[in-house]
Amino acid sequence: MPHRGHADCPKLFPTFKTSVTQSLCFLLALLVAVLLIVNGSHAEEKKPELESWQLKGIVAALDDHDPLVWAEALNKLSTYKLDQLKHSVEIPKDRIDKIAKLLTYKHESDETENERKSVESKVHASAVKALGEIGPAAYKYAPQIAELLTDEDSDVHDSAVLTLGKMGATASEYISKIAKLLIDSDGNVSRSAAKALGQMGVAKDYAPQIAKLLTNSDTDSDIRASAASALGQMGVAKDYASRILPLLTDSDSNVGYSAAWALGQMGAAASEYFPQILELLTDSDSDVRYNAIEVLGEIGAAASEHIPQIIERLTDSDSNVSSNAAWALHEMGTVASKYTPQILPLLTHSDSNVRASAASALGAMGTAASDYVDQILPLLTHSKNSVSASAASALGQMGAPAYKYSHQIAKLLTHSDSNVRDSAASALGQMGAAASEYAPQIAKRLTDSNSWVRRSAAEALGKMGGAPSEYAPQIIPLLTESESWVRESVAEALERMAPLEVKHLLSVLNQVYWYQREAPSLRFLAYFLSGGEENSLVLIKWLGSPEQYPHQNKDQTINHQEGLEVLNLFAEIWEDTQSLSKLRKDLERQIAIVVDKVNWEQADMELLKEHHDNLKSIDSQLAAAVNAQIIALEGKHWFLIAFKLWLIHVSGWLLLIIIYPRSSQVQALIWDRKFRTIVGLGYISVALTWIPWLRYRLLAPFREVLVADASLDSFDPQAYFPNSYVKIRRATHTQPIQTAIGQLQSPIVLEGESGLGKSMFLRNLVKTSGRLSVYLPASQCAGGVVEAIQAKLPIAAHDPLFLQSLINYNTLDICIDGLNEVSPDTRATINTFVEHHVHGHIILTTQPLEWKPPATAKTYVLQPLKRQQIAEFLTSRQGILPEDVPVSGVEYEQACDDYLASQLHQTQSKQELTAVRRFLSNPMDLTLVAQLLAQGKDPDLLNLQQQQYEIMAEDYQQIHLCPFPLAEFAETVYQMRLHDQITIPENDCLDELQCMERYKMVLTRQQKDGFGRTYREWYFRHDKIQEYFIVQTFLKTENRERQHEHLSDPRFRGVYLLLATLLEVNQALVLREVLIQSAAETKDHAVSDQFIQRFNSRQELTQTTNKDGVLALYQKHYQDLIEIARLQASRLITVENNAMSESTSDSNHSNYHSKYQFQYDQSQYQNSFVDTAQSGSQQEFKPIQNNNYAPEQKQTLSEAAAEIQQLLKQLEQSNPNATDLEKTAFVNIAIPASTKQRLLSALESGGKEALRELLDNPYVNVGMAIVEGWQNP
Repeated sequence: MPHRGHADCPKLFPTFKTSVTQSLCFLLALLVAVLLIVNGSHAEEKKPELESWQLKGIVAALDDHDPLVWAEALNKLSTYKLDQLKHSVEIPKDRIDKIAKLLTYKHESDETENERKSVESKVHASAVKALGEIGPAAYKYAPQIAELLTDEDSDVHDSAVLTLGKMGATASEYISKIAKLLIDSDGNVSRSAAKALGQMGVAKDYAPQIAKLLTNSDTDSDIRASAASALGQMGVAKDYASRILPLLTDSDSNVGYSAAWALGQMGAAASEYFPQILELLTDSDSDVRYNAIEVLGEIGAAASEHIPQIIERLTDSDSNVSSNAAWALHEMGTVASKYTPQILPLLTHSDSNVRASAASALGAMGTAASDYVDQILPLLTHSKNSVSASAASALGQMGAPAYKYSHQIAKLLTHSDSNVRDSAASALGQMGAAASEYAPQIAKRLTDSNSWVRRSAAEALGKMGGAPSEYAPQIIPLLTESESWVRESVAEALERMAPLEVKHLLSVLNQVYWYQREAPSLRFLAYFLSGGEENSLVLIKWLGSPEQYPHQNKDQTINHQEGLEVLNLFAEIWEDTQSLSKLRKDLERQIAIVVDKVNWEQADMELLKEHHDNLKSIDSQLAAAVNAQIIALEGKHWFLIAFKLWLIHVSGWLLLIIIYPRSSQVQALIWDRKFRTIVGLGYISVALTWIPWLRYRLLAPFREVLVADASLDSFDPQAYFPNSYVKIRRATHTQPIQTAIGQLQSPIVLEGESGLGKSMFLRNLVKTSGRLSVYLPASQCAGGVVEAIQAKLPIAAHDPLFLQSLINYNTLDICIDGLNEVSPDTRATINTFVEHHVHGHIILTTQPLEWKPPATAKTYVLQPLKRQQIAEFLTSRQGILPEDVPVSGVEYEQACDDYLASQLHQTQSKQELTAVRRFLSNPMDLTLVAQLLAQGKDPDLLNLQQQQYEIMAEDYQQIHLCPFPLAEFAETVYQMRLHDQITIPENDCLDELQCMERYKMVLTRQQKDGFGRTYREWYFRHDKIQEYFIVQTFLKTENRERQHEHLSDPRFRGVYLLLATLLEVNQALVLREVLIQSAAETKDHAVSDQFIQRFNSRQELTQTTNKDGVLALYQKHYQDLIEIARLQASRLITVENNAMSESTSDSNHSNYHSKYQFQYDQSQYQNSFVDTAQSGSQQEFKPIQNNNYAPEQKQTLSEAAAEIQQLLKQLEQSNPNATDLEKTAFVNIAIPASTKQRLLSALESGGKEALRELLDNPYVNVGMAIVEGWQNP
């Protein structure tokens, strides 16, 4: 029977009515409250040691989302001995830190403020208790715990006080704060404060004051009781025993009990008071008798000589006294066993209380009373149920020695009397695992109608250990019993069954749905009973109405592996939840949620179908949601199959693409439209054109073919001069060509004079860009640009549209060179292509000509080299000059400097300087200058090609002992140009080509024919070199007609420009007029403009070179004009483009007279006519008659007539076959403009007829035509 102290603990601070008593509150609390450190039982229960599985379950609960679950876990943790754990069991430091953080936990929810504070207080209080039990490892958190001493919740500061008390001296700095709580209105807090101060060793100083309260008549009885208990707790009761002893008979039972407990703490020292105590055993007051027995029981074996007197009290009329006597005998141990024969008869006492006390006494003796089992056994079948119950209880308390009679006890489990059934169940439980065979019979009592029996059955199964854990599902429903003592016993029973299997935890979780108020404790119990087992924890997180389901955590998604584990676990427990209706419903929902939240794989199909079938079998509406995922997964499965097939297909094509560059067969397959369409399933063609890498791969094998015309194998990077400048047409700002056209991004037109380096730039661009390029001479594009590219790729003939697609996607950088060399129709075709490719990577090069560039293209004009660039260019040519040249190194650089100084100096006129720069600013001409300087020659700007040729021809003659066959070779080159051939046939001129190769005039390229045999092809290094040989055929007398045959042929534009410097002056003038006439008819002034510019430059340079006369350059052809040229050496002659004759002019010719003018820049040209006496010729003039002219006018007419006639005679002598046109040109050149103007002024008065009379008859018509030309330009 339980001691009454359990149910009737004294109150530390009752409600006082007198002011005197109130004044003693603080002192009394400090000194007396220590007595209540006991928990109401005779001895403080020893705390169990913490097992590993228990710790894991508790720690797992701390990860729950419900703070009340944390509180339950921490409260449970506090019930164990934590300061001295086993080595294998250790609370992780991070967990201790986490518990410490809960000291300041703030609960956030939608609950009321009071509800939130209640939750916070429970968490704070439980955290403090746990830290108090952990011991030294938690001492560092004393400051945080001390802050809770002022918490408004009594449980919180009560726990804080107790915890600080356990810390002892470590928390001594908080004594003052703890002392303040001694006057707390809550008695529990005050008791805790007193206990804490006692543990800190500061309460003993107040013992005398406490002792005074024992006999103070004004002191409340509760205070006297507390005072007595305090003295006993402090171990000083023996000093005040004489004052405590009278209290055993106090009218207040609490005072008497406290005095008895205090005297009992004295032990053997209380023996001197035994006589007075024994007298009290027969006192008429049952409370006094009770207290006397209490003293003896507390003293224990030291009072064993008085056992007979105690045995007498077993038959006391008061059940409390008799039960206390049985307890006292138990406390005295085996020394009381010899009195067993005196106790046995009491088992049949008429008073049930006596029988119960006797049974308890015998049971308490344990094995010492086992010799009397045979006497106890018959009582099991006593007619009185109470006797049977007592006998069973006695046998049960004996433990294992009574096991052989367990079958008789087990029969009582079905007894009609509930007390008997209760005693039988308890007895079997006390036998432990030895009686586990009766577990099934005991389990049946779990549903007994009596709650005591149900509790005892649960306790019995729990005491049997892990073997009966299978009955856990039957025990678990008892967790919801209305009586708390039943629930506590059931929980303890489950805890003794060791970690439960997953299926057994389901019943615990199922109870949560039925009893939401108990949810925190039930969920913690589930954690605890799981032992931290992984699958069990997963179930607890997903089931049992958690505060937050895993899928509701926004910070963490459910991955595939986690979802798979959860669904597998759900499948395992499906059958076990059949009888758990509430949990089954939640399980259905969670299955559907997990299925929806996870990306499943084909391997999970069977698992999903299993869940679908399970849900469908119970007609769950959630089966449709699972089925939808299955359908989606099946669709995904087929998609993956298709995807894998596609990957195989793509892999096959990738393999073909990898092999493609090395296999002509594969190339033929991929370029075959049918093959790509059928085997490529249609999308391969799209991929090949859309994906840049694939486009590049398709054309990469043909890289060399595409740029074959660029002759990159012979391209010498040192020969390229990168410092040229360009500017956008009609713009003024120039920029480096490498910056402006570093990479092709849109259509570009590069315009520049011949020899400025357009082709070299293209070759360098193709060589260094790193992108696929195609190099096309414009002449190849007559049929179209795409067609020209296709011609380079015979394989593209299988599918021209595919090639067109590749070009449209800018797979190639398209470089088209020499637009000026093709017909307008070809240019129009190229223009159309460019305009259709607005974003195409296209560049066109051309010399200046009359045409309209593509509207979508940006036109850059290549600028002539400037003075500094000229010097840099000449110096940079050292790298490409032959190693055996006479002049090299420093000498070469000095030669360059000297040459430039001689050609470009400040004393030159503006016109002369312009003419020199026109030649020197051309990289092609400048390269020839460099070669000549390296050979030790003095370059002649008007005859650079001629000089180069002469050096080469001289070398040729020395080697082959015969002159270079210029005429034959030139005719061959002419025919090449005429038939658009770019390769020079080597059959008949191999020697010549090899010699020209040494002088950088031609180059070779190795080729292979269809049979793999290697052969050479010869090319001119530049068009200018080819045109030099072509022009030789134009200069021959028998081929003069060629000058007129190719006027509108763009292929011969460069030839006509050479004629401007190589023809005799009068022939050049005639050709100039012819070109002007042609320009007027064709509207293309490019050739005529450049011809005039070059002719002007020639005249400027000729005038400078030959100081003896303007016509000295033609002295060998016109020996008879030497004297005239000498006389006119320093005259400035302005030649205007006048009509030559009516046969060579038309109505439109006059529009070009003012446009085409040029000057001979002569520094000293005097406005005087040629004196007939100086020329040595005799000229007679007819007298002028019947004309009224002033003397000055007559003189002017006479002089003009004499000069015209003299010039005509001189020309007649040197060139008897000169035409009227040539005569007119010759006179126009010789006579200065000022003289012409004076003559025209003299003719204004009608002197035309007079002039006719002054001319000899053979020269009248020509002379008058010349004058009329001056009058009507």
